[in-house]
Amino acid sequence: MMTLPRAGPARPTSYWLGALKRRAARDDPDLSEPLVWSSEAEKRAAMKFFNAALRAEESGLRQAHELAGDVAGWDPELAEVLRLYGNEEGWHQRLLAEFLERIGPLGETIGTLFLQLPPRFDGTQLPRLRAFLAEDLGSGDVTADAVVPADATATARLTAKGAGVVCGADLVERVVRLLDPAAIAEELLADGTGVRPGSVVAVVRGRARALLAAERTLLNLVQRMSGVATLTRRFVDAVAGTGAAILDTRKTAPGLRPFDKRAVAAGGGVNHRAGLWDLVLVKSNHLIFGAVPRTGAPRPIEAAIAAARAAPASRSLQLEIEVFDVDEALRAAAAGADLVLLDNFEPARVREAVATVRAHHSREQVGLEASGGITLENVRAFAEAGVDRISVGALTHSAAALDLSLSFARAPV
Repeated sequence: MMTLPRAGPARPTSYWLGALKRRAARDDPDLSEPLVWSSEAEKRAAMKFFNAALRAEESGLRQAHELAGDVAGWDPELAEVLRLYGNEEGWHQRLLAEFLERIGPLGETIGTLFLQLPPRFDGTQLPRLRAFLAEDLGSGDVTADAVVPADATATARLTAKGAGVVCGADLVERVVRLLDPAAIAEELLADGTGVRPGSVVAVVRGRARALLAAERTLLNLVQRMSGVATLTRRFVDAVAGTGAAILDTRKTAPGLRPFDKRAVAAGGGVNHRAGLWDLVLVKSNHLIFGAVPRTGAPRPIEAAIAAARAAPASRSLQLEIEVFDVDEALRAAAAGADLVLLDNFEPARVREAVATVRAHHSREQVGLEASGGITLENVRAFAEAGVDRISVGALTHSAAALDLSLSFARAPV
């Protein structure tokens, strides 16, 4: 019966080094063993190295020295290895071997990451994919198990039925390989690629039962991501030439935020904060908990900014504050906000706010963002009013899925 593999012990370092060599020879290794971490610290260290090493492998020698800076803070020796091998052909393979030798027990899991995940894939997303599959698969696919021979193989072709922008085609392979580690992707479109009806988005070959079991999960995910990317591209195109950036928000479905934000980037948008931890954003609901002002007194904008600047957890982060009128926008800029959010302003008021703030503060000193009531029909008016950024919740909470279909062809016996 087709079920998700259970967790087991990590492969030894020698196995993964051998698997890496087999991969280079186009002999797909068995990746059915899930990752097993001895501690959260080990997991975090592995993810950091994985992100650096695999981005380097994809980008080539050009970015090797830049990537060294990514890891210098947590492993100076590894950074030196990056710099050393950054000038040599095939440096990333020697880097992996060197890292496994230096880091010891961590090496038993790092090879798994190196072989399983592409550079743009955050390793923390793998458990999410497993959870998405488990939700649909449950105790097994009773239909396919009853009707489809266990040894049948097939080719699955993901095709666009409408025009749009693709995102997440590589996840087709990732999802299928959770059920069939030997599955092979024969074609995968890159994020941000435009498609028309009939365009082939992905082609994956593997065990028929695995392809059938993964069908709905991968379609749901790639259709949604491609829909978000498509809508984002429409907004980006609508403000072309104005200098304004299109940003997403935290209005994402629970569990899907990293996928939604990746899709926004694929469409040419810019990711706003990932969550509540990486940017200070003071909104009206925060301000009501400050000192109770007398009736008619101004909202405590300056006090909120000062408090955020003084708090240990937030003092080093960018600070944005939501304002409701032109005077508040000027006060926020004067108080030292990095970003001022003009919430629910009409384009004419946005233009007034921009002119007022820019008379005293440059773009380098404070950024201006519009939000609230933004649509494809009016977004250019907001952009032409002079803001630097426009955040649009609809990118992720209202995007229509791009229509895709998955067709199967039985492999010859």
